[in-house]
Amino acid sequence: MKRVDLTEILVVLSGMFLLVGALENLSWLTVDGVSGGIIALGIVSLLVGLLMLMDVLMPSLLKGLGEAKDIIVLVLALVFVIWGLVANFADTSDYGVFGSTIFVGGFSLLMAGMLRMGILK
Repeated sequence: MKRVDLTEILVVLSGMFLLVGALENLSWLTVDGVSGGIIALGIVSLLVGLLMLMDVLMPSLLKGLGEAKDIIVLVLALVFVIWGLVANFADTSDYGVFGSTIFVGGFSLLMAGMLRMGILK
């Protein structure tokens, strides 16, 4: 039986929020004249969300990254926190939509990364 700790729960939650944000952004593909920011946010959120779920469900696949994985997670988390804030509060949808969902996913990933590195206890 596998034990699940708080870090893994936060990584799974962030992956799910990023997947929800990705699907919400990618659903705009049917609209004529959709901006590139919406599509880019959808694709990047989809890839990172799946990567985070894979990190918990199949940890041996990403074990080769070692210490670099922690830095990558923190950088991606900060990118999604900032991108989510911009998409949420910008007067235009050129940077993406549903920024609050992306922000929550990024913030959860940031907390998980900080827990994993020992910055938070």
